[in-house]
Amino acid sequence: MTSSLPACRKTNRTNASRPFPHRRRPKRPVPHARRVRRLAAKRVREVLAYNSRTGAFHWRVRRGNSRAGAEAGTWHGQGYRTIQVDGVLCYAHHLAWLHFYGKYPRRIIDHINGKRGDNRIANLRECARGRNAQNAESRNPSGFKGVHRHRSKWQARIRVNGKTIHLGTYDTPEKAAAAYDKAARRYYGRFARTNARRVA
Repeated sequence: MTSSLPACRKTNRTNASRPFPHRRRPKRPVPHARRVRRLAAKRVREVLAYNSRTGAFHWRVRRGNSRAGAEAGTWHGQGYRTIQVDGVLCYAHHLAWLHFYGKYPRRIIDHINGKRGDNRIANLRECARGRNAQNAESRNPSGFKGVHRHRSKWQARIRVNGKTIHLGTYDTPEKAAAAYDKAARRYYGRFARTNARRVA
């Protein structure tokens, strides 16, 4: 007695049959806070020159392929600049603080203007983690911080102490952005990052 079922076809699912096998991209290394704190200000000043007015670092001595006088560091994928000192990868804004003040910050370092690559000492300040988030740039589709699409209109909302406060619904994203800016100045004070420039 023979079976009426069709014969199964064998398929080759190995990567060799694929023209472009899937490969995971290696993750960019991220500075480790504990390792960075092992570096002393004296050592950092020995190998790096820091211009507090421009935020730029230059090597005082030859380091690998970099000659003395060359700008130090590379750009990280998240917009930060990183520099490796004695095998320890560091964020440039951490080194700027250490180089200028001679000690590590007790809290997070915030870029006042929101630009992560601007490491001028005048653009750096200590703040709590929550305050740092308040100064973050907008990444939502509306193009305005604190503004979200709500059906055919635009809704403004803000987070304060882990809670969301709804600020109303408006006909245009610009009006919703103005409402957010007013609330941000009230709740965040000097740490507020508003939409004033975009609205203007």
